[in-house]
Amino acid sequence: MKINFIYILIILGSFGSLNAFSGAKNLQENQGWNLAIYMQADNNLRDYAMWDLAEVSLGLFQTGKVKRPNIHVAIDLPGNEGYQLIKIKPKEVPLPSTVEEASQLNLSDFRFEIIETFLEEVPQEMVLSSLINSFSKDKKLFLSLWGHGEGFGAGKLAQFGGVALDDFPSQKLSVTEIRSVLESAEQKVDLLVFDACLMQTLEVSYELKDLASLIVGSTQIHNFKGLPYLEIIKLMHSESTAHDLALTLPELTLNAFSGLHSDKFTMSSINSVEMQLMFLPEFERVLRKLNNALDNDPFLKIEILMQLQLSQSFLGESRDLSSVLSFLEEFLKARDESNILEDLNELRNSMNRMLVSYGYGDFYVYEPDYHLGSFKAFGIWLPLEQFDYQLRKNDFIESSFYKNFPSWPRFLEKLHSTQI
Repeated sequence: MKINFIYILIILGSFGSLNAFSGAKNLQENQGWNLAIYMQADNNLRDYAMWDLAEVSLGLFQTGKVKRPNIHVAIDLPGNEGYQLIKIKPKEVPLPSTVEEASQLNLSDFRFEIIETFLEEVPQEMVLSSLINSFSKDKKLFLSLWGHGEGFGAGKLAQFGGVALDDFPSQKLSVTEIRSVLESAEQKVDLLVFDACLMQTLEVSYELKDLASLIVGSTQIHNFKGLPYLEIIKLMHSESTAHDLALTLPELTLNAFSGLHSDKFTMSSINSVEMQLMFLPEFERVLRKLNNALDNDPFLKIEILMQLQLSQSFLGESRDLSSVLSFLEEFLKARDESNILEDLNELRNSMNRMLVSYGYGDFYVYEPDYHLGSFKAFGIWLPLEQFDYQLRKNDFIESSFYKNFPSWPRFLEKLHSTQI
Protein backbone atom coordinates (compact mmCIF):
# COMPACT_ATOMS: atom_id res chain seq x y z
CA MET A 1 0.00 0.00 0.00
CA LYS A 2 1.23 3.49 -0.77
CA ILE A 3 1.85 5.77 2.18
CA ASN A 4 2.33 9.42 1.37
CA PHE A 5 2.77 12.65 3.26
CA ILE A 6 -0.95 13.48 3.15
CA TYR A 7 -1.82 10.10 4.68
CA ILE A 8 0.70 10.66 7.47
CA LEU A 9 -0.83 14.05 8.28
CA ILE A 10 -4.34 12.59 8.23
CA ILE A 11 -3.41 9.69 10.46
CA LEU A 12 -1.44 11.86 12.92
CA GLY A 13 -4.21 14.43 13.01
CA SER A 14 -6.79 11.75 13.66
CA PHE A 15 -4.78 9.68 16.14
CA GLY A 16 -6.71 11.03 19.09
CA SER A 17 -10.00 10.41 17.31
CA LEU A 18 -9.04 6.83 16.54
CA ASN A 19 -8.01 6.26 20.17
CA ALA A 20 -11.32 7.72 21.26
CA PHE A 21 -13.13 5.51 18.74
CA SER A 22 -11.26 2.45 20.04
CA GLY A 23 -11.99 3.42 23.63
CA ALA A 24 -15.64 3.93 22.80
CA LYS A 25 -15.71 0.47 21.19
CA ASN A 26 -14.31 -1.10 24.36
CA LEU A 27 -16.80 0.84 26.47
CA GLN A 28 -19.62 -0.33 24.21
CA GLU A 29 -18.97 -3.93 25.17
CA ASN A 30 -20.31 -3.24 28.67
CA GLN A 31 -23.21 -1.02 27.70
CA GLY A 32 -26.78 -1.86 26.84
CA TRP A 33 -28.71 -0.53 23.86
CA ASN A 34 -31.28 2.13 23.10
CA LEU A 35 -33.23 1.61 19.88
CA ALA A 36 -34.91 4.72 18.46
CA ILE A 37 -37.31 4.17 15.55
CA TYR A 38 -38.61 7.23 13.73
CA MET A 39 -41.65 5.68 12.03
CA GLN A 40 -43.37 7.82 9.39
CA ALA A 41 -46.45 5.80 8.41
CA ASP A 42 -48.91 8.56 7.57
CA ASN A 43 -49.03 7.15 4.03
CA ASN A 44 -49.46 3.71 2.46
CA LEU A 45 -47.08 2.08 4.98
CA ARG A 46 -49.52 1.94 7.90
CA ASP A 47 -49.97 -1.85 7.84
CA TYR A 48 -46.23 -2.44 7.58
CA ALA A 49 -45.76 -0.24 10.64
CA MET A 50 -48.09 -2.53 12.58
CA TRP A 51 -46.12 -5.54 11.32
CA ASP A 52 -42.84 -4.09 12.55
CA LEU A 53 -44.32 -3.03 15.89
CA ALA A 54 -45.48 -6.63 16.35
CA GLU A 55 -41.90 -7.79 15.75
CA VAL A 56 -40.57 -5.20 18.21
CA SER A 57 -43.08 -6.17 20.92
CA LEU A 58 -42.47 -9.88 20.48
CA GLY A 59 -38.72 -9.37 20.36
CA LEU A 60 -38.81 -7.63 23.73
CA PHE A 61 -41.05 -10.39 25.12
CA GLN A 62 -38.65 -13.11 23.99
CA THR A 63 -35.55 -11.34 25.29
CA GLY A 64 -34.42 -11.63 28.90
CA LYS A 65 -34.90 -8.52 31.02
CA VAL A 66 -31.18 -8.05 31.61
CA LYS A 67 -30.34 -8.03 27.89
CA ARG A 68 -33.48 -6.21 26.75
CA PRO A 69 -32.89 -2.90 24.88
CA ASN A 70 -34.93 0.21 25.58
CA ILE A 71 -37.10 0.93 22.53
CA HIS A 72 -38.76 4.26 21.83
CA VAL A 73 -40.82 4.83 18.69
CA ALA A 74 -41.98 8.15 17.28
CA ILE A 75 -44.92 7.15 15.10
CA ASP A 76 -47.22 9.05 12.75
CA LEU A 77 -50.22 7.12 11.43
CA PRO A 78 -52.97 8.11 8.97
CA GLY A 79 -55.51 10.48 10.52
CA ASN A 80 -55.32 13.71 12.50
CA GLU A 81 -53.98 12.34 15.79
CA GLY A 82 -50.47 13.63 15.11
CA TYR A 83 -47.28 12.01 16.36
CA GLN A 84 -46.90 9.84 19.42
CA LEU A 85 -43.54 9.24 21.07
CA ILE A 86 -43.92 5.96 22.93
CA LYS A 87 -41.85 3.47 24.89
CA ILE A 88 -42.63 -0.06 23.68
CA LYS A 89 -43.11 -2.72 26.37
CA PRO A 90 -42.89 -6.51 25.99
CA LYS A 91 -46.00 -8.31 24.83
CA GLU A 92 -46.58 -11.68 23.21
CA VAL A 93 -48.53 -10.63 20.16
CA PRO A 94 -49.37 -12.83 17.16
CA LEU A 95 -46.78 -12.18 14.46
CA PRO A 96 -48.36 -11.43 11.06
CA SER A 97 -47.21 -13.51 8.12
CA THR A 98 -48.90 -11.32 5.48
CA VAL A 99 -49.71 -7.63 5.12
CA GLU A 100 -53.41 -8.56 5.23
CA GLU A 101 -52.91 -9.98 8.72
CA ALA A 102 -50.91 -6.90 9.73
CA SER A 103 -53.79 -4.68 8.60
CA GLN A 104 -55.94 -6.17 11.39
CA LEU A 105 -53.58 -4.82 14.07
CA ASN A 106 -53.96 -1.42 15.72
CA LEU A 107 -51.68 0.59 17.98
CA SER A 108 -53.93 -0.32 20.91
CA ASP A 109 -52.95 -3.99 20.47
CA PHE A 110 -49.47 -3.23 21.86
CA ARG A 111 -48.23 -2.33 25.33
CA PHE A 112 -46.59 1.05 25.48
CA GLU A 113 -46.10 4.15 27.58
CA ILE A 114 -46.74 7.55 26.00
CA ILE A 115 -43.73 9.82 26.48
CA GLU A 116 -44.90 12.82 24.43
CA THR A 117 -47.41 13.76 21.75
CA PHE A 118 -47.15 16.25 18.89
CA LEU A 119 -49.64 17.96 16.61
CA GLU A 120 -49.78 16.78 13.00
CA GLU A 121 -48.37 20.12 11.75
CA VAL A 122 -45.22 19.99 13.90
CA PRO A 123 -42.00 19.89 11.82
CA GLN A 124 -40.61 16.38 11.59
CA GLU A 125 -37.16 17.45 12.75
CA MET A 126 -38.66 18.54 16.11
CA VAL A 127 -40.16 15.07 16.61
CA LEU A 128 -36.90 13.36 15.60
CA SER A 129 -34.95 15.50 18.05
CA SER A 130 -37.32 14.62 20.89
CA LEU A 131 -37.03 10.93 20.03
CA ILE A 132 -33.22 10.92 20.17
CA ASN A 133 -33.11 12.94 23.39
CA SER A 134 -35.74 10.81 25.14
CA PHE A 135 -33.17 8.22 26.26
CA SER A 136 -30.68 8.16 29.08
CA LYS A 137 -27.16 8.71 27.75
CA ASP A 138 -25.47 5.68 29.34
CA LYS A 139 -26.29 3.26 26.51
CA LYS A 140 -25.39 2.78 22.85
CA LEU A 141 -27.81 4.36 20.39
CA PHE A 142 -29.25 2.62 17.32
CA LEU A 143 -31.33 5.07 15.25
CA SER A 144 -33.64 3.70 12.55
CA LEU A 145 -35.21 6.18 10.11
CA TRP A 146 -38.27 4.27 8.86
CA GLY A 147 -40.46 5.20 5.90
CA HIS A 148 -40.31 6.14 2.25
CA GLY A 149 -36.93 7.38 1.04
CA GLU A 150 -35.79 9.21 -2.09
CA GLY A 151 -32.03 9.60 -1.61
CA PHE A 152 -30.19 12.85 -1.06
CA GLY A 153 -32.27 15.99 -0.73
CA ALA A 154 -31.02 19.32 0.61
CA GLY A 155 -34.37 20.85 1.51
CA LYS A 156 -38.09 20.24 1.91
CA LEU A 157 -38.85 22.04 -1.36
CA ALA A 158 -36.65 19.77 -3.48
CA GLN A 159 -38.74 17.81 -5.97
CA PHE A 160 -36.86 14.59 -5.20
CA GLY A 161 -34.89 13.47 -2.16
CA GLY A 162 -35.29 13.06 1.58
CA VAL A 163 -36.79 10.41 3.82
CA ALA A 164 -39.88 9.84 5.98
CA LEU A 165 -42.35 11.19 3.42
CA ASP A 166 -45.56 12.27 5.14
CA ASP A 167 -48.75 12.48 3.07
CA PHE A 168 -50.79 14.64 5.51
CA PRO A 169 -49.50 17.31 5.67
CA SER A 170 -47.10 16.85 2.79
CA GLN A 171 -43.60 17.06 4.27
CA LYS A 172 -40.40 15.04 4.67
CA LEU A 173 -37.02 15.05 6.36
CA SER A 174 -34.22 16.33 4.17
CA VAL A 175 -30.74 14.95 4.72
CA THR A 176 -29.48 18.38 5.79
CA GLU A 177 -32.28 18.56 8.39
CA ILE A 178 -31.27 15.16 9.73
CA ARG A 179 -27.70 16.45 9.99
CA SER A 180 -28.88 19.51 11.95
CA VAL A 181 -30.86 17.34 14.37
CA LEU A 182 -27.94 15.00 14.97
CA GLU A 183 -25.55 17.93 15.45
CA SER A 184 -27.71 19.31 18.25
CA ALA A 185 -28.51 15.92 19.83
CA GLU A 186 -27.28 15.22 23.32
CA GLN A 187 -25.50 12.03 22.24
CA LYS A 188 -23.84 10.68 19.12
CA VAL A 189 -25.54 7.93 17.16
CA ASP A 190 -23.53 4.71 17.25
CA LEU A 191 -25.46 3.04 14.44
CA LEU A 192 -27.63 4.92 11.94
CA VAL A 193 -29.88 2.78 9.75
CA PHE A 194 -32.13 3.98 6.96
CA ASP A 195 -35.06 1.55 6.87
CA ALA A 196 -36.10 3.18 3.59
CA CYS A 197 -35.41 3.24 -0.14
CA LEU A 198 -32.47 4.81 -1.97
CA MET A 199 -30.59 6.31 1.00
CA GLN A 200 -27.23 4.49 0.95
CA THR A 201 -25.24 6.88 -1.21
CA LEU A 202 -22.02 8.79 -0.84
CA GLU A 203 -23.85 12.14 -0.79
CA VAL A 204 -26.03 11.06 2.15
CA SER A 205 -23.21 9.37 4.06
CA TYR A 206 -20.86 12.32 3.62
CA GLU A 207 -23.48 14.65 5.12
CA LEU A 208 -23.71 12.48 8.25
CA LYS A 209 -20.20 11.04 8.53
CA ASP A 210 -19.24 13.07 11.63
CA LEU A 211 -22.46 12.23 13.46
CA ALA A 212 -22.74 8.44 13.18
CA SER A 213 -19.90 5.94 13.43
CA LEU A 214 -21.61 3.42 11.17
CA ILE A 215 -24.27 4.00 8.51
CA VAL A 216 -26.49 1.30 6.98
CA GLY A 217 -29.03 1.51 4.18
CA SER A 218 -30.22 0.48 0.73
CA THR A 219 -29.27 1.98 -2.62
CA GLN A 220 -32.32 0.46 -4.28
CA ILE A 221 -36.07 0.28 -3.69
CA HIS A 222 -36.39 -1.22 -0.20
CA ASN A 223 -38.97 -3.86 0.62
CA PHE A 224 -41.95 -2.31 2.47
CA LYS A 225 -41.62 -5.05 5.08
CA GLY A 226 -38.60 -3.25 6.51
CA LEU A 227 -35.87 -4.54 8.77
CA PRO A 228 -36.27 -7.86 10.65
CA TYR A 229 -36.67 -6.20 14.04
CA LEU A 230 -37.48 -9.44 15.85
CA GLU A 231 -34.06 -10.87 14.94
CA ILE A 232 -32.26 -7.55 15.44
CA ILE A 233 -33.54 -7.18 19.01
CA LYS A 234 -32.17 -10.62 19.87
CA LEU A 235 -28.72 -9.37 18.83
CA MET A 236 -28.93 -6.13 20.85
CA HIS A 237 -27.46 -7.47 24.08
CA SER A 238 -24.96 -5.61 26.23
CA GLU A 239 -21.97 -7.45 24.74
CA SER A 240 -22.79 -6.57 21.13
CA THR A 241 -21.17 -3.49 19.56
CA ALA A 242 -22.41 -1.23 16.79
CA HIS A 243 -19.84 -2.85 14.50
CA ASP A 244 -21.27 -6.29 15.31
CA LEU A 245 -24.74 -5.20 14.23
CA ALA A 246 -23.50 -3.34 11.14
CA LEU A 247 -21.61 -6.46 10.09
CA THR A 248 -24.70 -8.64 10.46
CA LEU A 249 -27.55 -6.45 9.17
CA PRO A 250 -27.20 -6.86 5.37
CA GLU A 251 -27.15 -10.66 5.42
CA LEU A 252 -29.76 -10.85 8.19
CA THR A 253 -32.13 -8.62 6.22
CA LEU A 254 -31.51 -10.42 2.93
CA ASN A 255 -32.38 -13.74 4.58
CA ALA A 256 -35.55 -12.22 6.06
CA PHE A 257 -36.62 -11.01 2.62
CA SER A 258 -36.06 -14.39 0.98
CA GLY A 259 -38.90 -14.94 -1.49
CA LEU A 260 -40.28 -11.41 -1.00
CA HIS A 261 -38.97 -9.96 -4.28
CA SER A 262 -35.46 -10.20 -2.85
CA ASP A 263 -33.70 -10.42 -6.24
CA LYS A 264 -33.18 -6.62 -6.27
CA PHE A 265 -32.37 -6.30 -2.58
CA THR A 266 -29.38 -4.14 -1.69
CA MET A 267 -27.92 -3.15 1.67
CA SER A 268 -24.49 -2.08 2.86
CA SER A 269 -22.84 -0.87 6.07
CA ILE A 270 -20.05 1.68 6.00
CA ASN A 271 -17.51 2.85 8.55
CA SER A 272 -17.58 6.65 8.45
CA VAL A 273 -14.08 6.93 9.96
CA GLU A 274 -12.58 4.78 7.19
CA MET A 275 -14.49 6.81 4.63
CA GLN A 276 -13.00 10.05 5.88
CA LEU A 277 -9.42 8.88 6.49
CA MET A 278 -8.81 6.53 3.59
CA PHE A 279 -11.52 6.47 0.92
CA LEU A 280 -12.06 10.18 0.29
CA PRO A 281 -8.36 11.10 -0.16
CA GLU A 282 -7.95 8.27 -2.69
CA PHE A 283 -11.14 9.28 -4.48
CA GLU A 284 -9.86 12.85 -4.74
CA ARG A 285 -6.57 11.63 -6.22
CA VAL A 286 -8.27 9.55 -8.92
CA LEU A 287 -10.73 12.31 -9.82
CA ARG A 288 -7.98 14.88 -10.26
CA LYS A 289 -6.26 12.60 -12.76
CA LEU A 290 -9.51 11.82 -14.57
CA ASN A 291 -10.34 15.51 -14.82
CA ASN A 292 -6.88 16.23 -16.22
CA ALA A 293 -7.34 13.47 -18.79
CA LEU A 294 -10.71 14.94 -19.81
CA ASP A 295 -9.07 18.36 -20.21
CA ASN A 296 -6.40 16.89 -22.47
CA ASP A 297 -8.80 14.81 -24.57
CA PRO A 298 -12.28 16.36 -24.98
CA PHE A 299 -13.56 13.25 -26.80
CA LEU A 300 -12.67 11.01 -23.85
CA LYS A 301 -15.97 11.85 -22.13
CA ILE A 302 -17.94 10.15 -24.91
CA GLU A 303 -16.05 6.89 -24.36
CA ILE A 304 -16.44 7.11 -20.58
CA LEU A 305 -20.18 7.75 -20.84
CA MET A 306 -20.57 4.75 -23.15
CA GLN A 307 -18.59 2.52 -20.78
CA LEU A 308 -20.57 3.60 -17.71
CA GLN A 309 -23.87 2.77 -19.42
CA LEU A 310 -23.08 -0.81 -18.44
CA SER A 311 -22.90 -0.06 -14.69
CA GLN A 312 -25.86 -0.74 -12.40
CA SER A 313 -28.23 2.19 -11.92
CA PHE A 314 -31.03 2.83 -9.44
CA LEU A 315 -34.10 5.04 -9.31
CA GLY A 316 -33.00 8.67 -9.34
CA GLU A 317 -29.87 7.96 -11.44
CA SER A 318 -27.60 6.78 -8.65
CA ARG A 319 -25.14 4.08 -9.66
CA ASP A 320 -23.26 1.48 -7.69
CA LEU A 321 -19.93 3.19 -7.04
CA SER A 322 -17.86 0.02 -6.83
CA SER A 323 -19.15 -1.29 -10.17
CA VAL A 324 -18.55 2.16 -11.71
CA LEU A 325 -14.90 1.90 -10.60
CA SER A 326 -14.69 -1.63 -12.00
CA PHE A 327 -15.94 -0.52 -15.43
CA LEU A 328 -13.58 2.47 -15.37
CA GLU A 329 -10.70 0.15 -14.55
CA GLU A 330 -11.50 -2.10 -17.50
CA PHE A 331 -11.72 0.93 -19.78
CA LEU A 332 -8.45 2.46 -18.57
CA LYS A 333 -6.61 -0.85 -18.88
CA ALA A 334 -7.63 -1.02 -22.53
CA ARG A 335 -6.17 2.48 -22.99
CA ASP A 336 -3.04 1.60 -21.00
CA GLU A 337 -3.59 4.54 -18.62
CA SER A 338 -1.11 3.23 -16.05
CA ASN A 339 -0.78 6.61 -14.29
CA ILE A 340 -4.45 6.45 -13.24
CA LEU A 341 -4.76 2.69 -12.79
CA GLU A 342 -2.42 2.49 -9.79
CA ASP A 343 -4.43 5.08 -7.89
CA LEU A 344 -7.70 3.49 -9.00
CA ASN A 345 -6.56 0.18 -7.54
CA GLU A 346 -5.79 1.91 -4.22
CA LEU A 347 -9.21 3.54 -4.34
CA ARG A 348 -10.98 0.22 -4.77
CA ASN A 349 -8.97 -1.23 -1.88
CA SER A 350 -9.87 1.69 0.38
CA MET A 351 -13.53 1.30 -0.56
CA ASN A 352 -13.40 -2.35 0.48
CA ARG A 353 -12.02 -1.26 3.87
CA MET A 354 -14.74 1.39 4.24
CA LEU A 355 -17.48 -1.19 3.64
CA VAL A 356 -18.13 -3.18 6.82
CA SER A 357 -20.60 -5.48 5.10
CA TYR A 358 -22.92 -5.64 2.12
CA GLY A 359 -25.53 -7.89 0.58
CA TYR A 360 -27.55 -8.00 -2.62
CA GLY A 361 -29.97 -10.14 -4.57
CA ASP A 362 -29.33 -12.32 -7.60
CA PHE A 363 -30.17 -9.51 -10.02
CA TYR A 364 -26.80 -7.88 -9.34
CA VAL A 365 -24.58 -10.89 -9.99
CA TYR A 366 -22.66 -9.97 -13.13
CA GLU A 367 -22.20 -12.59 -15.81
CA PRO A 368 -18.83 -11.31 -17.15
CA ASP A 369 -16.06 -12.71 -14.96
CA TYR A 370 -14.20 -9.39 -14.97
CA HIS A 371 -16.93 -7.61 -13.00
CA LEU A 372 -18.07 -10.56 -10.89
CA GLY A 373 -18.30 -9.36 -7.29
CA SER A 374 -17.76 -5.70 -8.13
CA PHE A 375 -21.25 -4.71 -6.96
CA LYS A 376 -21.10 -3.49 -3.32
CA ALA A 377 -24.53 -1.83 -2.77
CA PHE A 378 -23.21 1.70 -2.18
CA GLY A 379 -24.28 4.41 -4.61
CA ILE A 380 -23.37 7.81 -5.97
CA TRP A 381 -25.45 10.15 -8.14
CA LEU A 382 -24.03 9.68 -11.64
CA PRO A 383 -26.53 10.65 -14.36
CA LEU A 384 -25.44 9.72 -17.87
CA GLU A 385 -28.05 11.74 -19.76
CA GLN A 386 -27.87 15.52 -20.12
CA PHE A 387 -31.56 15.90 -19.17
CA ASP A 388 -31.17 14.01 -15.88
CA TYR A 389 -28.04 15.96 -15.01
CA GLN A 390 -29.64 19.37 -15.60
CA LEU A 391 -32.82 18.34 -13.76
CA ARG A 392 -31.17 17.68 -10.41
CA LYS A 393 -27.70 19.22 -10.35
CA ASN A 394 -28.88 22.24 -8.34
CA ASP A 395 -30.13 19.91 -5.58
CA PHE A 396 -26.75 18.28 -5.24
CA ILE A 397 -24.83 21.56 -5.36
CA GLU A 398 -26.31 22.24 -1.91
CA SER A 399 -24.76 19.07 -0.44
CA SER A 400 -21.72 19.16 1.84
CA PHE A 401 -20.10 16.60 -0.44
CA TYR A 402 -20.23 18.92 -3.47
CA LYS A 403 -19.18 21.97 -1.46
CA ASN A 404 -16.18 20.28 0.18
CA PHE A 405 -15.26 17.84 -2.57
CA PRO A 406 -15.32 19.89 -5.80
CA SER A 407 -13.48 17.31 -7.92
CA TRP A 408 -16.66 15.22 -8.25
CA PRO A 409 -19.06 17.97 -9.46
CA ARG A 410 -16.24 19.10 -11.78
CA PHE A 411 -16.05 15.57 -13.18
CA LEU A 412 -19.82 15.52 -13.81
CA GLU A 413 -19.69 18.95 -15.40
CA LYS A 414 -16.96 17.79 -17.81
CA LEU A 415 -18.93 14.64 -18.71
CA HIS A 416 -22.01 16.70 -19.57
CA SER A 417 -20.36 19.72 -21.11
CA THR A 418 -21.66 20.51 -24.59
CA GLN A 419 -18.35 22.07 -25.53
CA ILE A 420 -15.65 20.11 -27.41
